[in-house]
Amino acid sequence: MTCCVVRHAWLCAPLVLSGGLALTMLASLGLDVKRSARAARWLLLVSIAAALAVLAPTGGAAGALLRQDGAAVLWQAVFLVAAIPLAALMPLSSEVPALLLLAALAGMTLLAAANHLILFFLALELMSLPSYLLVYRLGRDKRALEAALKYFFAGSVGSAMFLFGVSLFYSLTGTLSMEPLGITSPRLELSLVLMGAGALFKVGAAPLHFWLPDVYEASAPELVGFFSTGVKSAALLFLFRVLLLLPPATGGLGTWLPYVSVATMTWGNLLALRQTSLQRLLAYSSIAHVGYLLLGVWAWNETRPLAGGGGVSAPVFLYAAAYLFMSTGAFLALRLGGLKDRKQLAGFGRRRPSLAAFLTLMLLSLASIPPTGGFLAKFLIFWEAIKAGGAGLTVVAAANSIVGLGYYFGLIRDLYLSEPGPATAEDPGPMAWGPRALAFACAVPTLVLGLWPGALGLAAQWLAK
Repeated sequence: MTCCVVRHAWLCAPLVLSGGLALTMLASLGLDVKRSARAARWLLLVSIAAALAVLAPTGGAAGALLRQDGAAVLWQAVFLVAAIPLAALMPLSSEVPALLLLAALAGMTLLAAANHLILFFLALELMSLPSYLLVYRLGRDKRALEAALKYFFAGSVGSAMFLFGVSLFYSLTGTLSMEPLGITSPRLELSLVLMGAGALFKVGAAPLHFWLPDVYEASAPELVGFFSTGVKSAALLFLFRVLLLLPPATGGLGTWLPYVSVATMTWGNLLALRQTSLQRLLAYSSIAHVGYLLLGVWAWNETRPLAGGGGVSAPVFLYAAAYLFMSTGAFLALRLGGLKDRKQLAGFGRRRPSLAAFLTLMLLSLASIPPTGGFLAKFLIFWEAIKAGGAGLTVVAAANSIVGLGYYFGLIRDLYLSEPGPATAEDPGPMAWGPRALAFACAVPTLVLGLWPGALGLAAQWLAK
């Protein structure tokens, strides 16, 4: 029994997080509010570190319900790393937000390992329900309740569509296993379209993105950073797992992905140009980045071998990893500078040069300017799309990237070329060592991933395990 647990130790990540959830609840009993919140934060951070420590691929399938492969391990690592800034910075007036985050992380890590549609759905809901509550608990103003309700109803629609697809899938195949079938039919493709629509709801793809800007604008910046990276990566993995159920380059969901990708990136970029709220602007920016990711998913689906090629595209994973650091860093800069509106950026580079430089680096990476990780990641996505026969799609995506320069460079112009005014944010003062370490942890990988093309080969090797 012990040998089995050790051999499959990385599968214990959801259990480690569940244990942290139980310990946090127990530690809060009998403590006053202030001590309870402090204990909850430390137990939350220790639980995340322990879950990261047990991640290790061993290859093969673990059984009918769980899979163990390099793809699951890498995605679990993304989820856990994305949660660290939120765990360190979110305000804790009680232990409840820490408990909600631990529950959401347990669902996300279980989702990465699920090999059965019912377990997959349970993991999806375990991730989603605490997320809705976090929007309300960590909201910045009275709009938080409205945003949480929008998120809940949109997520419920996505979950319902997924369940409709699962029921149709089971009626046609007689199985709920997530192993590739190797067969296809129009009704089977319809079931995958329904399940895939649930994934597109979760990831915020157009026209299913209507909930996302309001949720992002009403939430705390550190929570938005987690949603735009960790939760979005989980939804992206959701889409990969659904596509793997059918042979590559079949009709249905794969046929619609190019159109969804173009609509998503175009809509996101055009609406971002009009925004004055910084979090709303970055929300539409994240929608545009979903469009680029979906382009990579389509290219992978067109060219993957019948066995699935490791279950995920290495360029898409590298893009998700790069986006993890640059998006988290952008929202971290907003949090540390107390920045909410574009007017507050005017001349901010003169008042706080170091924080402005950090935000500039994140914006340059989001804009895909070399030598940042955002440039290399997007270049690899475009290259994969061209190899898959999507030269026209790549041209449209490149044009969208040029549109994106308008608002990213506009923010940088405001930081350095505009004169400070009454609305300009004040210098927030010296940063504590914790936020400074988080900023450093975002800036270094953003540069390293842009200067290290070998990261793609390393990711591909892990995904093949």
